[in-house]
Amino acid sequence: MLGGLDISNLRDSQWVRRDISKADIHPDWNPATVRYDADIAVLTMSQAVKLSDYIQIVCLPSKNEKVSDVVGSIVGHGYDENNEVQDIPKTLEISSITTEDCFLSDHRLIQISSHRTFCAGSLNNVPCKLSFAFT
Repeated sequence: MLGGLDISNLRDSQWVRRDISKADIHPDWNPATVRYDADIAVLTMSQAVKLSDYIQIVCLPSKNEKVSDVVGSIVGHGYDENNEVQDIPKTLEISSITTEDCFLSDHRLIQISSHRTFCAGSLNNVPCKLSFAFT
């Protein structure tokens, strides 16, 4: 389902339904670990998808491109301050930071990240809350 906003109303005409004909999962992805490394896939839709105000292309940096201090938007559903999932996605303007600064901000992030992790946020402005226990 693409293009809609309210996940409580999937019958809304803004939603576009497409089956996935192919999923190319990163070859280094290992679901048996708790690390967020190589956790990406390219999905091929069964039919073309028309771009709109709510369906856009995601741009990823090239392998050697510097991404620290770049401001971007994160849009998505997630938990609010009351620990409830929201039906309408939220938008957050956020700056990327270096992996080194990310790891220095909280040493526990090393356990779940890698040198390929894309880090963003600050202490009071993060894209999602960490909802797992560190050991």
